Amino acid sequence: MIIKSIRIKNLITFLFILTILFFVIGILFYNNIQNKLYEDTDSFLFATAVSVADSINTLWEKEGTNTIKQTIRQYFFKIIRSWITQSAKDDPKLLNIIVQIYDPTCKIIASSRNIPTILNLSETAKSQIFNLKEYYEDINIETSPGRFITVRFLAKPIVKDKKIDYIVRVAIPLRTLNVALTNLKLYLLLMLPILIVFIGVVGIYLTNLTLEPVKKMIKTMRQITAGNLKLRIEIPESKDEIRDLAETFNNMIERLEKLFSSQQQLIEDLSHEIKTPLSVIKGQSEVFIRRERKIPEYKELLLNNIEEINRIIKIVEDLLVVSLFDSQTVEINFKNIKLAIFLESIVDDINIFGEEKNIKVVYSHKNDHTIQGDENHLKSLFLNLLENSIKYSFPNGEIIVNLTKQDNFAKIEISDTGAGIPEEELPYIFDRYYRVIKSKKDKGFGIGLSIVKSIVDLHQGKIEVKSKINHGTTFIIYLPHSS
Repeated sequence: MIIKSIRIKNLITFLFILTILFFVIGILFYNNIQNKLYEDTDSFLFATAVSVADSINTLWEKEGTNTIKQTIRQYFFKIIRSWITQSAKDDPKLLNIIVQIYDPTCKIIASSRNIPTILNLSETAKSQIFNLKEYYEDINIETSPGRFITVRFLAKPIVKDKKIDYIVRVAIPLRTLNVALTNLKLYLLLMLPILIVFIGVVGIYLTNLTLEPVKKMIKTMRQITAGNLKLRIEIPESKDEIRDLAETFNNMIERLEKLFSSQQQLIEDLSHEIKTPLSVIKGQSEVFIRRERKIPEYKELLLNNIEEINRIIKIVEDLLVVSLFDSQTVEINFKNIKLAIFLESIVDDINIFGEEKNIKVVYSHKNDHTIQGDENHLKSLFLNLLENSIKYSFPNGEIIVNLTKQDNFAKIEISDTGAGIPEEELPYIFDRYYRVIKSKKDKGFGIGLSIVKSIVDLHQGKIEVKSKINHGTTFIIYLPHSS
């Protein structure tokens, strides 16, 4: 089964990691407690062996005449009984102690418990003792048929002048230790499922709490369609990845809305703008096919049609540029531009266009100005303005291009001696189809000035216009200097 829910995947992964982590920590904790209990037991056995040896040595020195073996055989049980009676008051574990004494050859001398299976030392124990080392070992003793008890032994050689005088072997049952470890193991095994269930419940609650904003976002996303792109996801107050996701999605929807709107506008624009030249071509063609015409008349028709077709091509190109600006997908290549030289080159090119109407373009500037801009777009901006100025200026007129500085901006003024624009229409000239909608008698200031405004905005500049009927128009462009 493939789990698709992120909530379930995260919960299972979290519980799996937690189980492994708890299991590892439990094993380490168990081993640590086990080692600690064994260390305590070994310390107890060592202290007991030393105490027994001290008692035997004290009695042996007191008797003086007997050998150590004789002293032990004669007084062993008396020593053990007295020692246990006195010491057990402080430590009850001594009541279960087993004490054995061996000679230097590892033969038993005396034992506090007559258990045959524990009277003889193992070969490993003997090897360690002969090397004058203590030896710890665990031995299972059968207390009744089929029942065993584990006993911890310590064999300690008592050395004098690098020779073994005798060997003390003490032991204590590990019943209490094993019960403690068994209880600890059961406790850890019981805690594991309880902890997993508890953490699972907490994990589900926290996951639901964390993903609640995501559920709301999904609900809103499902409501967003091509016809409802204005809907936005509610931005959560938390400053986390969920907020970043919501903001990123809203930004994406905003871009899509602009793109869809731009595409829709482009279709509307194409149908709107192309309708007129197509109607002209259709109308002229229909008139000409009603009767036979002379060749010069057909030639004139074709020339008119070519003019209208060129107009359609220009409209389509301009609309595509406007669409790119609207959808913010226009290609941009910013670099440092020396504005004085750049404008001089454009003025030289445009003067050829003005010769037909005997209009001269005069250019002046003070110092040079460096700006960050896209050459192609800036060239389109100034050519558009200058072509319009020439188109709507009276013959034998003059157009002045002046470059100066104002604050942190390069200021470019383009003034013509044309017919001018009515004052009440100035606020609308940068709107798309100003010419078509507001002033059908003119053939300009339509899409072109909309593109001009978009290019100025792209360069974080501003544009102003001043005009007076029959006294010309002045466009003022401000472009920020390169920092």
